[in-house]
Amino acid sequence: MSIGIVVLVGLFAGCTSGLFGVGGGIVTVPLLIFLLKVDPRVAIGTSLLAIVPTAVVAAATHLKFGQADWKLAAGIAAGAMVGAVAGAGLAAHLPVVWLKRGFALLLVFMAVRMLWK
Repeated sequence: MSIGIVVLVGLFAGCTSGLFGVGGGIVTVPLLIFLLKVDPRVAIGTSLLAIVPTAVVAAATHLKFGQADWKLAAGIAAGAMVGAVAGAGLAAHLPVVWLKRGFALLLVFMAVRMLWK
C-alpha cells in the first residue's frame, strides 16, 4: 500500500469535506475499497477515524466565516451518535455485498434528489 496514494485519498477527502461537507463516506470509503483493496468494513471504520480531525478543522474554518449553526449541529450530533452505534453494529453483521450495494443505492438516490430538487 503506497503512502502517497493514501495521502492523496486524504487530500481529496479533506478538500471535498471542506467544500461540500462530505468526504469520509462518499470519497474515502470507495477509494479505499477500489484503489487500495481494503475490506469494506475496514474502509468504513478507517474513514470514520480519519474524518473526525478533518471535520473538526473544516467546521472550525466554517465557524470562522459564520457558516455554521451550533444549535442545528447539536441536534444532528445527538441523533447521529445513536444512529452511528446502530449502523456500525448492523454493518458488522451484514454481508459485504449488501454494504456495497446499499452504499451505491444511497449515493444514487441522493444524487437524483439533488439534481431534481
